[in-house]
Amino acid sequence: MKEKRNYLLYVLFSLLLVVGIVICVISFNFGQDVANNEDSGVVENKVTPLMYEVTKDGSDNKIYLFGSIHVGEEMIYPSYVENAYKDSDYLAVECNVLNELNNLFNGEVSEEKSNYYEDGSLLKDHLSKDTYNKLIKYLKDNDLYAEDLENYTVKAIIDLLELYAISFSNLDVFEGVDIHFLRKARNDGKTILEVESIEFQNELLNSFPERIYVIELDELVNDVRELKNGVMELFDAWKKGDPEIILKLSNEEPSLEDKEKYSKDDIDLISDYNKKMLDDRNIGMTDKFEEYFNSNKKVFFTVGAAHLVGEKGIANLLIQRGYNVVQVNK
Repeated sequence: MKEKRNYLLYVLFSLLLVVGIVICVISFNFGQDVANNEDSGVVENKVTPLMYEVTKDGSDNKIYLFGSIHVGEEMIYPSYVENAYKDSDYLAVECNVLNELNNLFNGEVSEEKSNYYEDGSLLKDHLSKDTYNKLIKYLKDNDLYAEDLENYTVKAIIDLLELYAISFSNLDVFEGVDIHFLRKARNDGKTILEVESIEFQNELLNSFPERIYVIELDELVNDVRELKNGVMELFDAWKKGDPEIILKLSNEEPSLEDKEKYSKDDIDLISDYNKKMLDDRNIGMTDKFEEYFNSNKKVFFTVGAAHLVGEKGIANLLIQRGYNVVQVNK
């Protein structure tokens, strides 16, 4: 059972890595109260999120590499993080969602066409009968069902399930770590840089064959109650800032049970998905990091924590490129 749950955590982590406006749109379509939890006050317990100081021999520049997570809660950040942010002239994030969020609150964002099937097909036409029936039962049992969902894509349904899980974990997409620092940078007048963009991330997610999302939804409807625990486990790992724990949660491959359940083509598809969602993006993010460093920009560079860790993570890629990378935790 543990192997199966770890794979589900990976599925969840991989999708939370991307700050998609889709999840925000769905939250407004199906009740804003789902996304907004009651304010429980500022969290003052000690957190030690993962952060590195990056330098290079022969250069007087220094960039802070900070791992974020795209859900969160109102909290007091440790002084080493706040000092690194203050010491930087620029904030770099995966994508700047502030304008999109502002438009959303003003009712100026319409739902993306990619949430719907443009060929007139319905959700049930893209799922097995068993998965579809389990999904509809779960949605109805939890007062999430609406007729319009029958027109939604499999990927949009996954977004809805994840949003629902987040809402019951006492975490909030609007308190994500990157959004927290985006707000600070806007108020402080810091220049905001985009490592990727919303357009890039949406194009990436929409580039995969739908089969990958069918596989994920098939997993989720069988273990949907684990999602809440999964969200909290991911957030707890972020608060601890332990590279090994983050790597374990973000680097899961299908279990033996999955390999027996799915075809070789499906397993290859899952591996390709993992590679493009993490490894390939890590290279692009590292290239952007070097661009900032070589331009002598003092940057607080914050991307999803899973991108920082492991042999193919940004921290190790920078070491391979001749940078000095030192973890900061005080």
